Amino acid sequence: MILSEPYWQNAFGGDRQILRRSMQLNGEEYRIVGVMPRSFGFPNEVTQMWTPVTFGPKELANRVPAGLLLAHDRASEAGGYLRTGLGANRRD
Repeated sequence: MILSEPYWQNAFGGDRQILRRSMQLNGEEYRIVGVMPRSFGFPNEVTQMWTPVTFGPKELANRVPAGLLLAHDRASEAGGYLRTGLGANRRD
């Protein structure tokens, strides 16, 4: 989970030791991995925290466009398009 700077200040008093602590949200436990600066406002300026989004096989089968490379491990998933000429194993 990533916290907004205002939420971090209000809920945790700006505690710099907040990283890697756990926090409950809607019955789920999340580990705090960062704080976004006050200037970051996605999708709007009142958003207080961001959590990972996961997609199961059914959602992926229905929503992944042709040519999209998916990468995942136990902790995360990411998707993106490769630049022409790059292979899937290249990391630059």
